[in-house]
This record gives sequence, structure tokens and C-alpha cells, in this order.
Amino acid sequence: MAASGRTDNLPAPLTTFVGRRQELGEIGGRLDQARLVTLTGAGGAGKSRLALEVAARRTERHQDGVWLVELAGLADPVLVAHTVAGVLDVPEQGGRPQTAVLTERLRNCDMLIFLDSCNPSGHRARRRPGARPRLLGLRG
Repeated sequence: MAASGRTDNLPAPLTTFVGRRQELGEIGGRLDQARLVTLTGAGGAGKSRLALEVAARRTERHQDGVWLVELAGLADPVLVAHTVAGVLDVPEQGGRPQTAVLTERLRNCDMLIFLDSCNPSGHRARRRPGARPRLLGLRG
């Protein structure tokens, strides 16, 4: 999807992932069944690292890639769609809401979008009718 031809933007892990085999399997199974999976828990519990590991293990499963979208620090929920579009190289179309542009562009895509910190200021990931990507969101 990205113009650069890359199929992911996941950071290289700084440490070896150890354990949590059951959680990896459960999250992967849920992603196979649902388009939106949300991980919740206390800050510092390892949600982001776990989700990054799940995402890294799924890069070959999604034809259009696996994409990390960092939402921490966004103060305005309107910026979520613009941030996702920026990561995916989806340009704005004057006069059209960015959510509509994303829905149209992603309708037939096979990708995993990992929304990290998807509610720091009250915004949440929502499945848009017609959008096909799978979403892995974190709430802390």
C-alpha cells in the first residue's frame, strides 16, 4: 500500500521475545475471526510489545502489509484518520472527509493495522462499514 513498496513499518525488536505463547495464540486466533481486536491493560504490562510481536508474526499473512500507527499524543480524534492516512501514504482529497477516503482506498486491502495507544484522549478505533483491514488496537 505504501508508495515506497514496503509491506510493513514495524520497528526492529530491541530484545528477544520470550514467553506469552498462549497470549500470542489467542490474539492471532481472534484476528482470524474478527476485524477489530483490542488489547487492554495497565500501563507497562507489555501490551505494545505483545502486539508488535503478533504483528511481526503476521507480515506474510497480509498481502498489503502490516502497519504500525502511533496515536499517543494525538489530542484531537479527527487526527486519527489523517495519521493512519499518513502512514499508509493515502493522500487527502480536497473536500472529502479523510475517513471516507481511507474507507474507499482500503476497501479491498488485506492488511493489519496496529493502532498503538488508540484512546489516550478518548478516541477509539471504529470499524467503518466497507473497510476491510484488520485492526489491532491498544488501550491502556
